[in-house]
Amino acid sequence: IGTDLPGDEMRVSGNAFALGIHFDSAPEALACMQRLGSGGSAVRTLTEKIKGTWIGNVQDKFGFQWIIYAR
Repeated sequence: IGTDLPGDEMRVSGNAFALGIHFDSAPEALACMQRLGSGGSAVRTLTEKIKGTWIGNVQDKFGFQWIIYAR
């Protein structure tokens, strides 16, 4: 999976990569984002981009970036 580089406001030391997880439903993806974001922060809330496709970003408490997909 490829992605564009984030804007300057999202660029932090160590975010040269992001881990991606795909789910079969938005509620599963949201639950995962909430667990990963515990002690971290939501970078981009889970939003519907194309009908039926949901994408969000979260940074966990260790500083790892995650891209969460649902379809």
